Amino acid sequence: MSRPKNKCILVLIEGKTEREMLERPLSKIIRSSYPENENIVIDFLCLVDTNQSGGDITSKYGVNSQNIEKIINKLFIDPYLERNRIYPKEIEEIIHIVDMDGAYIKDEYVINDTNCAEPQYTERGILTRIGDKIIERNLHKRDNLDYLISLDRINVYQNGNIKNKKSVKYSIYYFSANIDHMVHKKPNNGMCSKMDDAIMFSCYVGEDLNRFYDFFCKDSDSCLNMSYSDSWNYIRRDLNSLNRHTNINVLIEKYYKQRRDEAKGE
Repeated sequence: MSRPKNKCILVLIEGKTEREMLERPLSKIIRSSYPENENIVIDFLCLVDTNQSGGDITSKYGVNSQNIEKIINKLFIDPYLERNRIYPKEIEEIIHIVDMDGAYIKDEYVINDTNCAEPQYTERGILTRIGDKIIERNLHKRDNLDYLISLDRINVYQNGNIKNKKSVKYSIYYFSANIDHMVHKKPNNGMCSKMDDAIMFSCYVGEDLNRFYDFFCKDSDSCLNMSYSDSWNYIRRDLNSLNRHTNINVLIEKYYKQRRDEAKGE
């Protein structure tokens, strides 16, 4: 007797704090939008799980718009398929969540400051002692993001075998300048407090999906009343990729509306 086919929804994230803050409530919202008899598996994947340094695939050295799909497969999808002994055909959708890091600001807003040991994100620019490297990183990250934004599907395959591939739904969402900025209003949150703050937010939300919904979908700095494409056009303008914004509300609204509509029909 064959085992029931899974519908796997994979959420690609940058690190453990995103998992702590988003995994439980977002998974519940997504799962509850599907019929109860469907076998929905939702997994959050980050590069930390594969012992890679750094969690931002869009700014990683050697990753560009020509190879980023292959590298997403190599670093995220392949290990997941092998670890869970499943096939590409079981992947239903890929959701990608990234930090903007001020990627779309003009070079003039990268401000050299020898007193900054680490880049500091402010409302007037990025303060850093390595301005040239930040400008280069932003250019590199923009190129990768522009390519990923253009996709609505992505090919997944196993062990580099492109003959055994599946085209799956793909979408990408952002926090600006980063998730700590949006959630805690701390764009320069230190490593020592990031996880403590993430746990505090997780405790605040608890099992209350309405509280999670209200936090992101009623905040004036979210991309309210915008379509997916509108939200990306917005963040690429002026200093928006540096200031406090997110389009995660677009993702939440998509599933939350479906969940509400199904509840009304019962």
